[in-house]
Formats: sequence, structure tokens, C-alpha cells
Amino acid sequence: MDIREKRREKKLTDQKRQKFIKMLSSFTVTAVVATTALFLPAPPTAEFLALSTLGNAIYYETLVRDGESAIVDDSLKILLENALDSREASLDSGRDFGLFEDLTAGHEYTVSIVSNQGFGETTLAEQTIRVEDSPGGMIIGEELLTVIDPAVFEQTLSYHVFTFVHDPEGIYTQIRVMYGVSYSQGEAGVPQEPQSWEPATPGTTPGHYLLDGIFNYNLRVFVRLVADTATETDLLLDTYEFSTPLRFLTSLYVAEAHQDQLIFHFYPDFQTVEDAIFTLDLKRGDRVVDSRTITESPEIPPAQSMEEAVVLVFGGLGDRTEYAAVLRVEYLDPDSGIAVSQTLSESAVMTTPEWSGSPGWSWDDPQRLTVTYSFHDPEGILSGFQCTVHGLDAEGTILTWNYAVMEVTGAEGEWIATAIFLLSPAEAYEISIQATMTLSETIWYEWVTLVEAQKITME
Repeated sequence: MDIREKRREKKLTDQKRQKFIKMLSSFTVTAVVATTALFLPAPPTAEFLALSTLGNAIYYETLVRDGESAIVDDSLKILLENALDSREASLDSGRDFGLFEDLTAGHEYTVSIVSNQGFGETTLAEQTIRVEDSPGGMIIGEELLTVIDPAVFEQTLSYHVFTFVHDPEGIYTQIRVMYGVSYSQGEAGVPQEPQSWEPATPGTTPGHYLLDGIFNYNLRVFVRLVADTATETDLLLDTYEFSTPLRFLTSLYVAEAHQDQLIFHFYPDFQTVEDAIFTLDLKRGDRVVDSRTITESPEIPPAQSMEEAVVLVFGGLGDRTEYAAVLRVEYLDPDSGIAVSQTLSESAVMTTPEWSGSPGWSWDDPQRLTVTYSFHDPEGILSGFQCTVHGLDAEGTILTWNYAVMEVTGAEGEWIATAIFLLSPAEAYEISIQATMTLSETIWYEWVTLVEAQKITME
């Protein structure tokens, strides 16, 4: 089918790259221990998610897991055979679907998933099915039409849904596709049925329908194929479900930047997929300089506040050096069980030229506090200073919140930022100072932390 061929072309480059890497790995292993070891990838597995018949057609939905790329390129296929007929179609690893049409009603067929792993053709799964000639309809599958942009928060998605209807006697007066989405989970995490249904738009190709305006927010999409007859309306022919692509609601930013160090604050999302593994790579060109991996644990709870952010420190870096911060996630797709590796973001970051600074404070009277930040900044990378003062009770709980933009004075690289506060009484106070750091025309950090929760008293 055309839709399957398009998907295969999109996957081909990545598959070849993976195989090349594994080939190099095998060469490395055999070169070191050639007399005792042979590199063999784990064999693939396959199953039929669906295999059904309608009229003179057989519909199949398959799932092939090939995590170690053991299958030779273009050798994965599905075969249909009996004593009088033999056909085949190419398959994709992961989830795939399709139709064998114009078959003979009343005949039995064997359907097999086969591949070559370098040692000849192997059958991965096989079932037998009998073609029954009866009217009806089925939803074959879906295709995402929208190119997802991770930077767009409220992006909507469009899908094509493919259907097949067999009506040799013309009993259906109208065919429609209806769809709805589920925003919430029911008991045991099972998505609830939609509260409303919308009609899909018929496409220019018979059996194709357009689903539009679906928010990219981890939704479950429910589809119904219905028909009208002379005596009945909304006759349900088939139902179908699929999920929008998983979207991880993470946040990553540079909290501190120095000549030889970058400190990131990362808010992970372990709600979308519980066992997700996040990795932050710091790269120079194609070379990974350093990496940090984040998994869910009692020590790192799902981030809901600043206190629960994961702090990622990269040290030993070169000054004034640009890097790429690449955030990745690895997880098992909840629908297919296939291992997925996805890049969530990639941004340019940079270490700083020479700069330094230190805070100061003084009490003009019991409620009037002057906060200063003296800093050496010969290249003028710091600006937009802001100061926050929290009033605390005896247990350290925040009682009051005070904010001010700091005024900067000075010259020739030696500067002082100042803010004055009139405060309510408290047991103690803590000050935080942040600023904007501009390193180039394209790289700057907003809300860089210069002083974080520095506790002070009136003594």
C-alpha cells in the first residue's frame, strides 16, 4: 500500500545507520575475541494484533519487535498462501497493517510473517483464516499527517483513517466515520469513552477519512465506522482506537553558568510513562562530552516545584565554549511495547568569560533592608538584576514574599546592583538574586541564579 511505502522510506535511513553501528560492534568483538565469541543479535519476535476477514478481503495488523536490528533490510514481509493462490506484501517493524483483497470466498488461507536474519527465510508467526463472504465494514488503520513541532505547546494534529466496506447487495445507503477523544483516565488507567463524537471528513480517495483538530496532549482517539440502511440508522460496523504520540511535559534550563561549569535545572515527567529514562547529553559537534541520566527513584520524585527540580552539574568545561544540550528520553511504547528513543529538545549553550560577584545586605532600621550585589563583569554579560526576599517563621516556612528590580551603578566592569525593601516582621529572611546573562547574539540565559536562598537575620 502507498501509505506503508511512505513509512518504510522514512524509517530506512535510521535502520541502515543502526545496522552499520551493530556491524562495527560485531567487528570489534570478533577482533578482540575472534576465537571464542561470535556477535549474534537477539532474534526478532512477531505477532498478529488482528487478523480478520470481510467479504473477499483479509485484514491484518502485525507487531514485530526487532530491538537489535537482526532483520536484513527489506526482508520482513507477510505471506498469504493456499493451494491455488500465493501473495506477499512488505512489512515494517513495529506496528503495521494492510489488506489482501480479491480473494475467493469460502477458501482457507495461511498468513505468515517471515524475515531473513542472514541465515535464510524464517517464519516468525503464522495463522490460518477462512474467507467468508458477508457484508460489513472495518477500520484498517490510521496515518498521522501533521509534522510535530515540540516547541508548539498547543499544536493540533490531523490523521487519515482508512476503512474498507464490503456491500455486494447495496444495502448501505450511507457510510460515516465518527471520532472522539478521551482526556482522562478511568479505573486502572483505562481511557474513558468520549463524551461527544464528531464526523470525520471524507477524503478524495474512497475509504479515506480526515480527522482534524486533535490536540497533541497524550490523548486516546476513538473511531466508529457506522452505516445507514433502509430500515436502520447508525448501524455500528467497526470500532478502532489509537493514541496520539506521547508528549513529555518536561522543562530544562540553565540555572547557573560559569567559566568551566554549567548547571541545569530539569523537571522530569514520569507521569506520561512511569519507567521513562531521561538523558541529557552535552555535545561538541558530534562528540558527546558528558552525559547525565535521570530515572525515577525515591530520591528524585516527579517534579512539581522548584525544590523537586533535578540539578545536573557539568564541570571541567572550557571557558567561552559553545555546546549543544540534547535532552533524550527512552521508553517502551504503552500500545506496542516497542522500545522508543526520542529527542525532546536541543539547544545551544555556552560557558562564560571571566566574571565574579558577591551579595551584601544591611539594615537601615528593623524593617528596611538594603540588598546589594557587587560584581566584576568586564565584558558586560550581566543585566536585568532581580531580587526576592522571603520572610520565614521559626520552622523556615515562607510567610511573606517581596520582589524588586535592582538598580545598577558603577563603571569599567565594576558594578553594584541595589534594591531596598520594607519588610514585615519575621523570624528570619532569605534572599535570592537572579539576572539575565547574554553570551552571544543567539545564546542568553534568563533568570540565571546568582544567589539562591541566602538566609539572613537582623543580627
